[in-house]
Amino acid sequence: MVLEDHVDPNTGHHILPENSGENAFLNIVVKPLYDVVHKEVINSHNGIAPHNEWRNYDDINEYFWSRRCFEELKWPLDANSRFFKNVGKTGFVERRSFWNLFRSFYRLWLMLVLFLQAAIIIAWEEEYKFPWQALPNKEVQIRVLSTIVTWSCLHLLESLLHSIMQWGLVSRETWWIGMRMVLTNVNAATWTAALGWFYVRIWLQRNGDGEWSAEANKRLVLFLKLAFVFFLLKLSAFALSWVPSFGNFLVRKNWKMCEVLTSRTFVGRDLGEGMRDYAKYAMFWVLVLVTKFLFSYFLQIQPMINPTKELLHLRNVNYK
Repeated sequence: MVLEDHVDPNTGHHILPENSGENAFLNIVVKPLYDVVHKEVINSHNGIAPHNEWRNYDDINEYFWSRRCFEELKWPLDANSRFFKNVGKTGFVERRSFWNLFRSFYRLWLMLVLFLQAAIIIAWEEEYKFPWQALPNKEVQIRVLSTIVTWSCLHLLESLLHSIMQWGLVSRETWWIGMRMVLTNVNAATWTAALGWFYVRIWLQRNGDGEWSAEANKRLVLFLKLAFVFFLLKLSAFALSWVPSFGNFLVRKNWKMCEVLTSRTFVGRDLGEGMRDYAKYAMFWVLVLVTKFLFSYFLQIQPMINPTKELLHLRNVNYK
């Protein structure tokens, strides 16, 4: 409406917008978009339908921030565009399942499982009152190293669940998301197999020799080198995804490699906290978790070791 009243300074003629006529913008631009939103509201069944079956506000908003939005919709709007039919989910697919609890709180579950495993291994040596007294024992140390294998197994499980639950995001326009899922799964499976096999080889050599021979120690060193690389990669991934300065740097770059390696998020992309606030927040949770772990070890796990051993040693018990 505004453009129709103006003159093009280059040609001297009145500007002719792409959509002209009575209520042109309303009928050609606004109404088709409204119809899409209205259809999704109906599909949501008042918000109780599974989120993977309809597009919510975030999905549509993320779509309009993507490159394929302009490639598909064109201008004037192409009524045959997939967006007006079914473009699917664009940012995140929420599936209501038990496994989604593990996937959504993966780092919490990882921390609790690894702590429980390490605490049981250390507390199993009852002659030591405090955990730091048991750690100098070489066999205890190597048993605790099994947590690294558990870590890789849980990472593989999380990777598979992510692919299964987020497969609805993959399309011809977002093939790199599918490629990232495949590469992540292959990488996780490779690390799990490698760490598991190299750890088993330590005990095979140790039990075969009956002692910690030079060959057994050699295999231990090899496993430690592999575990160090695994830990270093995990630490780097944590820094890239959670430390604000790294995350903001990647988000602002429009590199194609960033789209393959990381999820492109535009909603609230610059709302991350600063390094000082992030450090204070992290220190708070470190203190909380240290207190929680000390309580769990001395008052929950350690007191249960002896009763557990007694139950395992019971033989020929007649139940009534």
